[in-house]
Amino acid sequence: MILAVLAVFARTVGFSYIGLDDAGYTFRNPFVATGLSWANIVECFTNFRHGGIWMPVTYISYMIDMDISRMTGISLSVWMHLVSVVFHALNTVLLLLLARCLAGINGGNGGPSLLLFLAVGFWAVHPMRVEPVAWIACRKELFWVFFTLAGLLSWLKSLTSGEAGAVRRHLVLSFLFCVMACLSKPSAMCFPVLAGAIHLLLRFRRVPVSGIPGVSRHRIICYAAMFAVAGGTAFAASYSQTHVAGQEAVALFAAPLHHRIVHALSALGFYLRATVWPAGLHVDFRMVEGIMPLGGVPNLISLGTAAIAVLALVLSPWRRCPGATAACLFSFVWFMVPIFPTLGILGSFGIEAHADRFTYLPAMAIVLFAVMAPVPEGIAKCMSGPSFRKAAMTIVAAYGIFAFRQAGFWKDDYTAHLRALDCDPGHPRAMVQVGDALCARFRKFDQGIELYRKSFALRPREYVKYRLAYALASRGNWNDYLEVKKLGADVVRNPALDGRGMMLDALG
Repeated sequence: MILAVLAVFARTVGFSYIGLDDAGYTFRNPFVATGLSWANIVECFTNFRHGGIWMPVTYISYMIDMDISRMTGISLSVWMHLVSVVFHALNTVLLLLLARCLAGINGGNGGPSLLLFLAVGFWAVHPMRVEPVAWIACRKELFWVFFTLAGLLSWLKSLTSGEAGAVRRHLVLSFLFCVMACLSKPSAMCFPVLAGAIHLLLRFRRVPVSGIPGVSRHRIICYAAMFAVAGGTAFAASYSQTHVAGQEAVALFAAPLHHRIVHALSALGFYLRATVWPAGLHVDFRMVEGIMPLGGVPNLISLGTAAIAVLALVLSPWRRCPGATAACLFSFVWFMVPIFPTLGILGSFGIEAHADRFTYLPAMAIVLFAVMAPVPEGIAKCMSGPSFRKAAMTIVAAYGIFAFRQAGFWKDDYTAHLRALDCDPGHPRAMVQVGDALCARFRKFDQGIELYRKSFALRPREYVKYRLAYALASRGNWNDYLEVKKLGADVVRNPALDGRGMMLDALG
């Protein structure tokens, strides 16, 4: 598994930064750029507004990166990308261990079987894993999933251990991992629900749970503490998303409920479709005004098709196999609970309709279902044959090759957003990012200015106007001078409007 991860993602170690969030989280973040110190640690715990997300453990890891880079001379981007690859490999191993344990509990296809390794390998090298691994700003995904998987393994051991001391130790460990996960990213608020699902799975399958006197009380206390941490994390996430530093406060429920529901269903359809056919993946999927999101119709068709397939499976005679119901319910909970907060129904968070990184933990449901679900005897014979093995390995290898190609689109900011424009030609933010690179890196002002103008026409924003003026001033034609004066007329009257000084520089 580790070799497979390295084969696909090792090349990302040499990649650069992505303009969205990478700099804002790291070397341009005032309490990260100066490295690890008590003052910076206190700031990352008490500052709920920076970047619109509260993730102190992740910020502390960035501080450590800054110090290691300074002490060793290793490029900061190289070190940060290396950390991402390492944690993805660790998460793959943890998933392998957890899937094997749960498959054994449910009487599925666990053990050292080829299916287990192929299922985990499918998740590990799938093209949708490229975004969280290749994007430095997505370290929060890798961290919270790492602590969640480690915590759930500890929780599972607390349920099956026969010694009171061992049970208490594992309960403490699972709670500490829950806290670390929630401090890495608020999405980890789902931890106690997933822990409860594992507990219910054991009850449903009549697996003996530790009945040592006094242990039940400790387990109830641990449950209560985990739900308290999850509730506090949810509150912090709501505040952070609606009170972003440097921006006006926004409403948590900005869009009508029926709009949010349609967008959520479209996102689910996209995730299911992209899992099977991962074409058109890129950075920064955008929201659109109105009830029907971008690509909503094919996404909803995909969701409907998947729902029919699941219904047919549930109504088939297979449902009477021991463990079939448990595998279906547990996999459904594993997928829906972590991804639900990102769908926008509970609040209009962010500016993205969906994102590959949001499926990092939910997509593990496919692995868990594959290894937990009982297989009828006839199908099991086919699966044990060499033809099935070759076909399955070929499919996993094909997804890995596609992921290797997809990773190439993340080598720098220009390449990533050029890919976004190829997939979505009307993307205003991608136009700005590509325009920045064309003007600043390649000195192709004509092309960059054209993209700025298109972006400003589609979505008028002050920062786009300032960039346009700066690019026009840098090109330096007489007509450009007149246009810059027109664009900066309001700043001439009130220089305080230009917080970053970009329009003032252009006028100068």
